[in-house]
Amino acid sequence: MFQVNDFSINDYMISTCFTKEVLEGSSERCEIDVMRPCLSDCGIKYIANIKCRFTAYDWKAIQMYYILDPVKIITANTGKYFQTVDDSGHVLYDQNGIRFIYKKYSGGTCYLDYYLFIENNRNQRISIKAENVHINNAKIDTHF
Repeated sequence: MFQVNDFSINDYMISTCFTKEVLEGSSERCEIDVMRPCLSDCGIKYIANIKCRFTAYDWKAIQMYYILDPVKIITANTGKYFQTVDDSGHVLYDQNGIRFIYKKYSGGTCYLDYYLFIENNRNQRISIKAENVHINNAKIDTHF
């Protein structure tokens, strides 16, 4: 079983859909699915660079075999197009090399989406999760 992790386009982390099982002694053609709204939310018009890391699992034994070294995918726009960063909005947090900027709100029929710009200028990887989220004094569950 293979999965993709740490997927970025033009240095923006992008959510993907990719899990592929490859049977013993076989090969597979597959694709990494990226939703177009994710690109437009980041202001990505041209894909200049893609970076990711693949992980291989033994699904039956629930054991990770290895994490491959990061991969860079070269596109026709590599070296020709450079992504501008839109960090406008309301700064929620700016300390210790980490910035959270509130961008916008979008209310759909099923979900309420609050768009954030998160920047990590530290020399280490960070993980972010939302806890104890309240709206109008009511505690809610989040998918962040």
